[in-house]
Amino acid sequence: MKQTILFTLAAFVLLFTACREPDEIDLDLTILAEYDGTSLTMLEKNSYEDLTLRFTTSDFFMSNISLISDENEVILNEVDFLDFSMNNTTSEAAEEGLTLRFENIEPDEYHTIRFGLGVDETNNAKMPADFTSDNVLSNAGLHWPSWFSYVFMRMEGKFDTDENGTFDSGYVFHVGTDDNYAVVELPLSSTLQAGSEKVTIALDHKKLFETPTGYFDIPANPFNHQPDLPGIVLIARNMPDAWSVK
Repeated sequence: MKQTILFTLAAFVLLFTACREPDEIDLDLTILAEYDGTSLTMLEKNSYEDLTLRFTTSDFFMSNISLISDENEVILNEVDFLDFSMNNTTSEAAEEGLTLRFENIEPDEYHTIRFGLGVDETNNAKMPADFTSDNVLSNAGLHWPSWFSYVFMRMEGKFDTDENGTFDSGYVFHVGTDDNYAVVELPLSSTLQAGSEKVTIALDHKKLFETPTGYFDIPANPFNHQPDLPGIVLIARNMPDAWSVK
């Protein structure tokens, strides 16, 4: 009986090895939510010019995550949805971030990772009913028919303007529509090698609000739920520079 078990195990290992190219890459892509260079934890206090911010929501779509070499582009997935609202409830979880795993990637000298923040034009023209239930784009709560668009990103929370510790005013930033779809390209610090690799990237939420003279005036414009509002356009414009490789 023992010999049979050992033979079966050996056969399984041999079969797995035979089905896998020896130089393929498995990639763990970790995404971090940050604020001013440090981990962003929901409900924690964050300094923002003359007030204090607290985040309660941060989620977004990532589309067409790709690895780029001089000759090729390999798309790892078409669309995914990252929800830090549920994950970053403790500082420990915020530091760990969210990880997407991609297996059996064709080897190449990849030097760049590229993705879109939001839903690309082709999928954004569709409706949740056009997708199967296991697809993140089937979620009707993430689609606004009046925009003819998915909600690419949601940032919500409260702010305290007089620094008395009471967060009694709320803010909302909902990004959407094709005009606000942002493509992000980040250089990889080293060429990916065969076997298991790890890449960590981070979105600094504070950088999304930067203006040429300071930061967006949230108390004067707290509710941003139309795609052409200045706060939404600003976030889309700042998106490529708000990301970094760790």
